[in-house]
Amino acid sequence: MSISFFTLLMVGCKDGENKDWTEEVLMTVASEFVDYHPIEGNGVISNGLHIKEDNISYWIKIPLNAIEDFDYEVGCEYRLKVLKIHLANPPADGSDVKYKLIEIMSKSEQ
Repeated sequence: MSISFFTLLMVGCKDGENKDWTEEVLMTVASEFVDYHPIEGNGVISNGLHIKEDNISYWIKIPLNAIEDFDYEVGCEYRLKVLKIHLANPPADGSDVKYKLIEIMSKSEQ
C-alpha cells in the first residue's frame, strides 16, 4: 500500500509546477485614495488604490505602490493595461499578486 502511495505522490509532483505565471489584465483605477490595511482589519492604515479588473465584478484595495512603473495622481481615474504576476511563493507578509504597468490607456480628471 505504501509503495503505491509513494508512486502516486511522485507522479503528482511535476517539475516546474511551482512557478510564477502572468496574464495581461485591463483595469480601472479609481480617482480617490482608499484606506488600505496591510493585514485585513489590522495594521497601520495607509493610502491605497481602489482597482477593478475587467474580469471581476468587485473593487479591490491595493497598496499605493502596488503597480510597478505607475505614478498615480489623485483626482484622476485611469484605465490601465497591466501585467498581473501570480507569485508561486509570495512573501509571508505580502500579496500573492504583483502588477506591472504596460500602458495607460486613458486618464481622466474626476
